[in-house]
Amino acid sequence: MLKTKDISHTYKGQQPIRFNDIHCQPDTHWLVLGNSGCGKTTLLHMIAGLLKPTTGNVEIAGTNISALPSNQLDHFRGQKIGVVFQKPHFVRSLNVEANLMLAQYLAGIKKDKKRIESILSSLNLGHKLKSMPNELSQGEQQRVAIARAVINGPKLILADEPTSALDDENSREVINLLETQASAQQATLLIVTHDQRLKDHFPNRIQL
Repeated sequence: MLKTKDISHTYKGQQPIRFNDIHCQPDTHWLVLGNSGCGKTTLLHMIAGLLKPTTGNVEIAGTNISALPSNQLDHFRGQKIGVVFQKPHFVRSLNVEANLMLAQYLAGIKKDKKRIESILSSLNLGHKLKSMPNELSQGEQQRVAIARAVINGPKLILADEPTSALDDENSREVINLLETQASAQQATLLIVTHDQRLKDHFPNRIQL
């Protein structure tokens, strides 16, 4: 499902950051652990197609995304990859429903209101359909971010430090939501974190 081969990235004026090869099967859940500054977010951005590797390839569902032109990559990412960032990013002038419709539109997928309502209901957010982002609590914003990540039925779900600012109870809830949604999509889940609390929860771990 997800394969990386000899990938590295070099920021201007710095030494290359090199990563071991990764091979994740479909419908498996993985934890990428490492201290701050070791390249976790760089790795996630390369896998998501947001950052081009300096060397090597990233293959998702049989497609080498490193070789795709930017317009094809945008559509591929929208359809096949869901990303939950550390801090949710929404179009503040659009309500929750419209933000999710935008994710469908950008992926070239037909607008599906029933799908949006179903995903929000599964995350106990059905009553927030018409709410604006600034009307949501931090926890609700994070759940809407998860909804946006899975709305197009991706094959790969990436989460960047989803529990770093959460207490133990909310951390467990977010991880359970991510795993539940990934399993519902039969998607590969890859969580990038330095949060050692998650270590015992995931048998599949990649240490940077």
